[in-house]
Amino acid sequence: MNVTILANRWTQVEAAAREAASIDLFAPIHDEKQYHAVLEAVEALMMEASEAAGGEPHALDSLIDLLSERIETYESALLGPPQGAPKDVLAYLLSVHDLTQTALAKATGLDQGTLSKVLKGERMPSKAQAVKLATHFQISPALLLA
Repeated sequence: MNVTILANRWTQVEAAAREAASIDLFAPIHDEKQYHAVLEAVEALMMEASEAAGGEPHALDSLIDLLSERIETYESALLGPPQGAPKDVLAYLLSVHDLTQTALAKATGLDQGTLSKVLKGERMPSKAQAVKLATHFQISPALLLA
């Protein structure tokens, strides 16, 4: 991979996107103004892609996917984890953070088998385990204790 070429092209793409949308489309969404601007951008891109491609894959599809993921991440952060059984909260957190059980076990020092049992609803996390998970995900341990 030629990183220099990629860096130069990326700078051009970012500048063009900022000029077209008046915001940094590629930055994580941090506020309502940016959220609404990205929503508008995705809508415009989807219209362009659907009209131009006539149902076929379009060059803008990957950009639409990227921005849609940014929107989903922002919305998930606003809504926070669901209230409910620890297995549902943990499954949600794994999904939102795009983590596997193995990666979470490694990051927290918890046993992967224990995480699997929690996700299956076969056991509840202990207080110590809930604290480790909550610290990792920056949530209240109460969400993981029923």
